[in-house]
Amino acid sequence: MLMIEVTPGNSPGELQIKVTIVLIQRFPQLIIVLIRIAGELIHSRARGEYPNGGNEAIKELAKHSTN
Repeated sequence: MLMIEVTPGNSPGELQIKVTIVLIQRFPQLIIVLIRIAGELIHSRARGEYPNGGNEAIKELAKHSTN
């Protein structure tokens, strides 16, 4: 099971990402992809990209991380 919860943070443009993973040993590649997505999202937010944040940023990053 994989659950990703994204909520607005405390300040404008901030996102909080909570990832819950069960049976990690069955999906090792998925863990790597999730770490890459989280890292890219953090860095893109720091660079000021995706000023509105939210789902469009995650979809874009997920698309590039899984290719």
